[in-house]
Amino acid sequence: MVDSVREWLQRTSLQLGCQEAAEPQRGTRLNSFLGKIIDFMNSLLQQLKGGDRRSIRGVSEVVRQVMADPGLFPVLFAGMVDPDPLVRMRSADAIEKITASQSEYLGPYKKRLIGCRAV
Repeated sequence: MVDSVREWLQRTSLQLGCQEAAEPQRGTRLNSFLGKIIDFMNSLLQQLKGGDRRSIRGVSEVVRQVMADPGLFPVLFAGMVDPDPLVRMRSADAIEKITASQSEYLGPYKKRLIGCRAV
């Protein structure tokens, strides 16, 4: 499981332009880092799984959590490259709702979003 999470983290971090997260230090610090990523994913992105494409399952709760703890925004942003299309769709929906009132949250991601659009 650690290897699959490490691969996901490296792939996602590189897609999002986060080189520091793609190559964390080995050993105990790596396990701690991966544990935090797994906890964030389980607690946040897990809420966006399931149902069908017509539902906005979990989006309101995720928006509430990210507004209460802006440190979760990078995890939500990473949901836009999740393998599950429902998580990608709902992550984008939540990001749209959050940035309607907190546009500064997108500042660090502006170039990446524009670059993705250009492709």
